[in-house]
Amino acid sequence: MNKKSDRPQSPIVIEISWRTLVVAAGICFAAWLVYTIADFLVLLFACIVFAAALAPFARSLEQKGLPRWAAVTVIYAVLFLFIGAVLVLIVPTFSQQVSQLVATWPERSAAFRESIGQNQSLKGVFDSVATSSTSGGDIVKNIVNITSLFVNGFATTIIFLVLTFYLLMNGRKLARFLVGFVPATNRERIGTLIARMSNRMGFWFRGQVIIAIMTFLVTWLVLSLMGVEFALTLALIAGMAEFIPLIGSWIGAAPAVLVAAGQSPMLAVFTALYFLVWQSFQGYIISPRVMQQMIGVPSILILINVLLMAKLFGFVGVFLAAPVAAAIAVFVEEYSDRVQHSLRRGLARAGQRDS
Repeated sequence: MNKKSDRPQSPIVIEISWRTLVVAAGICFAAWLVYTIADFLVLLFACIVFAAALAPFARSLEQKGLPRWAAVTVIYAVLFLFIGAVLVLIVPTFSQQVSQLVATWPERSAAFRESIGQNQSLKGVFDSVATSSTSGGDIVKNIVNITSLFVNGFATTIIFLVLTFYLLMNGRKLARFLVGFVPATNRERIGTLIARMSNRMGFWFRGQVIIAIMTFLVTWLVLSLMGVEFALTLALIAGMAEFIPLIGSWIGAAPAVLVAAGQSPMLAVFTALYFLVWQSFQGYIISPRVMQQMIGVPSILILINVLLMAKLFGFVGVFLAAPVAAAIAVFVEEYSDRVQHSLRRGLARAGQRDS
């Protein structure tokens, strides 16, 4: 028989060095700091994306002989002229239509319920989508909240424009300064990576602006021709929703279909048919041409990022989900290229040894 040893077993000792404690404390502090200034980081990232979108225009003006400060000033002057024209031509009508839509929404809901007769399934769908609250539904609430956000966010807009101006003026110097903290052997690679990320995010933003403007103009024209009320407001919502990846087109279409349904069920059908045709045309013809450099970002990655950013940063995070996904894709591509390069080198060395 095997006898158990009478000698006592040595205790297990776990040693934690001071360096490990310092690193753990640093990680906890960094996580707390990021959580504390999350709103500012989101604003800063939005400024980086916007500056990346405007940077090619600044470089083009520099190549024509303008100094950097003059090029950026010209870009801002054009931008302010465009914003001013929008405020003068569109915002008064938009505000009036939103007020009328909110005021008349209960009557429109009741009229639609009467028009669909005794069809209980259609009534149930309409109740769940359009009358989820006594004040006119969540969609109308969201419209009001978005309008209030733009009205009350004047200070944030000023900070956004100032930070973007600084990034356009000194973005390259700032990038070189940050890369200076990287070991010399990796500086060129990190600098190239930052440039690729900037180009990718800037291209995404410019492409989305083009798609949003096209969606707004076409939707405004079609809804006006069909006689849908509040066509300007609904077209603006559809255009803005294009900045939401993957599901933005459907979100932008919902208010227009519901408003049309309040006028006539047949008008709602034609409105839904228009959005279906336009989204198909945009998805297969426009987006592949305008956003071809964004190909390579898997749709599942964008969708997961939308859900994550919405959970962390709310409504603003949804708009920034696509450029974040673009930046992540650059990292993934860089890592994949390095892995493939290492594999090729390893196979080449193995072949040399065999020969």
